[in-house]
Amino acid sequence: MDPLDENMRRWSTRLRDDLGVLPPESNTLFSVIAKEVGALAPEAKERVKSASPISVAARLQQLGTFNEWMILFHGSSSPSAAMAHAQVITNL
Repeated sequence: MDPLDENMRRWSTRLRDDLGVLPPESNTLFSVIAKEVGALAPEAKERVKSASPISVAARLQQLGTFNEWMILFHGSSSPSAAMAHAQVITNL
């Protein structure tokens, strides 16, 4: 399982209850989205890329960094106050 799927899996209940995304998709949401985007026509992918001032590469870099943060935070048996505060900020 992709590490991003693993982290997003924590939210599978909310994905189901709030957004209607049901298992098994809610348990592997990153992979489901990646597969759907991969299946888009080249023209559609280009429209998505050009619709935002933020590059896809920058978005992927931020997503990877956030994923590393979540692994670090949830892997700690006793998160520090600074880590808890940073998590609150990232959830705002």
